[in-house]
Amino acid sequence: MRTGKNSNTLLLEIIQKAPRVCDIASLNELLDGPLKALLKYGVMICGTGFYLENGSYGHQYHSRGFPEEYFRDLAQADGSIDSPLMRLWREERKPLYFQSKRDDHLFPVEWIRIFNKHNLQNIIGHAMFDRRGKVGSTFIFARLEGQVGEKHAEYLEQVTPSLCLALAQGLPPHPEEESFPGATRSLLSRKQCDILQWVHLGKTNWEISKILEVSEDTVKYHIHQAMIKLNTKTRAQAIGRALEIGLISP
Repeated sequence: MRTGKNSNTLLLEIIQKAPRVCDIASLNELLDGPLKALLKYGVMICGTGFYLENGSYGHQYHSRGFPEEYFRDLAQADGSIDSPLMRLWREERKPLYFQSKRDDHLFPVEWIRIFNKHNLQNIIGHAMFDRRGKVGSTFIFARLEGQVGEKHAEYLEQVTPSLCLALAQGLPPHPEEESFPGATRSLLSRKQCDILQWVHLGKTNWEISKILEVSEDTVKYHIHQAMIKLNTKTRAQAIGRALEIGLISP
């Protein structure tokens, strides 16, 4: 997409339009308009999720043509998704990019195979976490015109805070479905989610044990396991995080 606007004009346009995003339509206008003109990407995906040292779990994804099967190929046994580039980002917390053929020697052969399988050509991504560093928003762009490099990283660093705001305001409060790879529902078992839901509703361990027809020890065990998986220290923190990433209902 060519607009004739220079990069500074496009950066300013993105920053100005982001706070006015209020739904999917206006979010797409931002993504397909000035943002695409700035980065000249072919496909992109953005979303919110929960991020651990072993991988990421998505709460909501919004794709503009990005091949979802790429993420299915990155799925791990625990239900999360991960890649060498994602792991590097968790260490450096700055925009990272990869150009096929030019940068192959820096990454594992198996990931290169998956990357080329989906004809992504090149890729750049960035994310922003909350103050606890676990929940956040991610933006990934691929098939950019020419060679991806430092200039793209500089642009992405400047616009990511605005994009996070636009994403928060543009996506619906609750996803209609969670069929995408690495969905947060794979983080906890169904029973763990059910028990956290009852805890959120104010039920005691004894009441939950009667409702679910299990022992109180079983209820305590599942709550403890959920706290470990959600990286929290108290029940209240576990409930808050489960609500935040859509595992239980408000």
